[in-house]
Amino acid sequence: TYATQQVGGKELTRAKESNFIHSLQGKMAGLTITPNSSGAGGGSSKIILRGQTSMLGNNQPLIVLDGIPMSQGLSGQTSEVVVSGGRDGGDILSTINPDDIASMSVLKGPNAAALYGSAANNGVIIINTKGGREGKIRVDVSSNLTLETPLFTISRQADFAPEIIGDQLALNGWGNPVGQITDEQIARYPYLTRDAKNRVNDFFKVGQTYNNSIALSGGTEHTTSYFSYGNTVQKGLMERNRFIRHNLLFKETFNVFNNKLKIDLSLNYITQKTENRPVIGKVFNPLTGLYRMPAAVDTRYFSENRTHEATEDDRMVKLGSKNLIGEQIQTWPFGGDAWVNNPYFLQDAIDDSDRRDRILVNVTAKYEIIKGLDLQARVSLDKNIGSGYNYRIASIWTDQVQTGSAFYYSGENSSRDIYSDYLLTYNKEFKNISFNATVGTSFKRTQSSNSGINKWNDSTFIYPNIAWPGYGNVSGNSKDFLLNATASGVNSNWETAVFATAQVGFWDKAYVDVSFRNDWSKAFQQFTDDEGGYKSFAYWSVGANVLLDQFFPRKLPNVTQMKIRGSYSVVGNSIPLNNYNSQTLDPISGSVSARPASFDNPKPETTQGIEVGFDGIFFKNKFDLDLTFYQNTMSNQYLRITTASGQSKPINSGKVRNRGLEFTANYHMKFGRDFRWTTGINLAYNDNKILETYKPSDGGDVQIVVGASSLAIQSKYKVGGSYGDLYGKDFVRDPNTGLIQVNSNGQPQIGATYDKFIGNTTAKFTFGWNNTLSWKNFSFYMLIDGKVGGKVLCLTEAEMDFYGLSQRTADARLSGETVVWNGVDVAAVTLPDGQKVPAKAYYEAVGGNQMDCAYDASNIRFREISLGYTFYDLLGVSKNLTISLVGRNLGFIYKKSPVDPDISMTAGNNFGGVESYALPTTRSYGFNVKVTF
Repeated sequence: TYATQQVGGKELTRAKESNFIHSLQGKMAGLTITPNSSGAGGGSSKIILRGQTSMLGNNQPLIVLDGIPMSQGLSGQTSEVVVSGGRDGGDILSTINPDDIASMSVLKGPNAAALYGSAANNGVIIINTKGGREGKIRVDVSSNLTLETPLFTISRQADFAPEIIGDQLALNGWGNPVGQITDEQIARYPYLTRDAKNRVNDFFKVGQTYNNSIALSGGTEHTTSYFSYGNTVQKGLMERNRFIRHNLLFKETFNVFNNKLKIDLSLNYITQKTENRPVIGKVFNPLTGLYRMPAAVDTRYFSENRTHEATEDDRMVKLGSKNLIGEQIQTWPFGGDAWVNNPYFLQDAIDDSDRRDRILVNVTAKYEIIKGLDLQARVSLDKNIGSGYNYRIASIWTDQVQTGSAFYYSGENSSRDIYSDYLLTYNKEFKNISFNATVGTSFKRTQSSNSGINKWNDSTFIYPNIAWPGYGNVSGNSKDFLLNATASGVNSNWETAVFATAQVGFWDKAYVDVSFRNDWSKAFQQFTDDEGGYKSFAYWSVGANVLLDQFFPRKLPNVTQMKIRGSYSVVGNSIPLNNYNSQTLDPISGSVSARPASFDNPKPETTQGIEVGFDGIFFKNKFDLDLTFYQNTMSNQYLRITTASGQSKPINSGKVRNRGLEFTANYHMKFGRDFRWTTGINLAYNDNKILETYKPSDGGDVQIVVGASSLAIQSKYKVGGSYGDLYGKDFVRDPNTGLIQVNSNGQPQIGATYDKFIGNTTAKFTFGWNNTLSWKNFSFYMLIDGKVGGKVLCLTEAEMDFYGLSQRTADARLSGETVVWNGVDVAAVTLPDGQKVPAKAYYEAVGGNQMDCAYDASNIRFREISLGYTFYDLLGVSKNLTISLVGRNLGFIYKKSPVDPDISMTAGNNFGGVESYALPTTRSYGFNVKVTF
């Protein structure tokens, strides 16, 4: 009674990626997947079904693996998109071996949430892994190799050299034309060159991904077995960025007592290690120095001269770090710019590793009490253990300061989820009525902990590049080091639910579904009766469908099936678990923290969803279509406000609506005996509107603002606006003349408020078009997808403007347009009001305030192509060999932005469409080999 779409395992393994969910890009209406630019290591993906609704809560769909709802697994996300220095920690999908997946279903709306709990408020992705089969042992072997290269990188101008200020060469492009560089300047600055080229691509290596797996399956009518081993190895675009993952899966099924009792056992073990995963944003990012290096500066010099022995003449030594004399420090004469380093040195200067071990155990027993009445019990354990290490040597430029000592961090974390449910199911066929129902209960317990130790204190180190206090490296009180140890203790949560669902069918022509669920969660139990709130929350859904073709006395020509469907649901979602009423004790000082502000009468977030649709199959199964209209409205949003006393306080307020259409159609054609062509299209339109925000007691709606400290753009939630609306600064105009105010240096003045609407990060319209052609044993597949609308922010381009490195700053100086300013004739830019100002002054003002870095995100791309040949029965009956050539992200048919329009710095809620010194999107190509024997 609600929209759903299924895909087989073949769709996920045709052109493999380390995170298999990327293989669904462009293949489902209403599903938007935005990969994180995180390099080798299978980073997190932002997965959105039918738009975002929760302002500060979760917008990701629930993942259900072999019937078990998994905890939301986004780790290492950031909202500080410009200067973060964090690393994406991956998600639960990035740990799964795609060769183990038998099928996957996507339930797109809250109407499907009744049996899976409030976490399914944003839809459900159901993954079923492969299992054993009756018969002789079957062996499946798969091997895949792909190579990755940058699809494109940030372009930089190669017409103008850096400025020379005094005797220092500035890290910008505001100097004279490259052709005017003198031999004397080259002799003084050996890294300066008249052979100005964009050598950014030379910095990147050819990425490599190796996926290999083997699976064995077999059994009898009483027991079946399945075992698989998968191995993924990646080498990233950047030096020393590597990833390795091992997947082991064992499944056993028993049918006993005349098939009345069925027992399923599943054991999945995953271990993975990531080395030197690229960081997010500017901090400790080699790409910051790479992109900031003018084209007239030869990058090869800094590759060949990464370090040198420090002398008294070095700048850091002059600033007081005498202990660096004789140490190897980075070669970088441009010190003073925040977070800008020799990119080749920085790759060597940081060691970062992340290790994760995960074990999933699942036991399911299903017993047939009497015919039609079954009892099922299921228990699962999901255990994660992680550890991280980070070490940085001295002489790295941070916030305009060069470090005089090393940095050390080591930490561990663990989590444990225990889930169980118990279901009683009844199925009965009456004369013209079919009935099936399920009642059940579920229990979930989660627990997590983490601890860490770090040290970075220039004044206490005797030897700058030894961070650990051993070896006599710490002067003074060594207790300083131990005070940097942190431990969060243990955090725990629990959820309990009872639920029921039933379906009644009438004459095999119409069906009605109803469901009900009541949840209890720890988040609500912490409040006293005086504070009000819900100790539990209930939700329900009702749906129906009618098979129209069954109501005609005779079979309609060319109609196989026609169905209309509709459903309505009310889904509750718990507030986040935070110990609002708790206080913390400082074990060193003995002080007790102030009690944090708490909810007043907390309520669950509530989504009301309505959906109607039409499904049809026509022309002897040659043509099928699915058309769906939906509307989902979330109320009682979880938000935070600042009270009059300056304290942050959680509230329930706000209402956001998503309304849209989804259309999917496929046509299957056959020409002659051997040629087949299947073409399919999916289209989705989503309109988002903010209906309410926070209403204080004095009336009116208050806008909710989300920003980052180093971002001159804000995301605002305003009544009448949409989720993802962006606002920035604007020119200051004279109140009398309306002209833009310009200072004595020629810089247009920029306002301090964020009142100018820039656009919205979300595209309203998305589409995909796939084609599969087969001729005899050959098969060709092609997928083109894209989106219309939305904005992407290229913050790197804004900095290129500020420093005169972007192509448009060069074009302005080459245009011939000039203005006399302070008695000097200089290259000019014309303001919107017709005034001419110096190009350098203009771009420093605009680039420094990130005013011209929002681009149309509309695009059409070649997403996936493969060409394969199958040798049927090569090794015996049904023992086949398939070889195929594959490619992903091969290029754009249409694109207007200087970066990938689908780029994401974070899988978190805000600023998804933001680029800031991000790793470039890759083009991948390779081959697959699959053999069954």
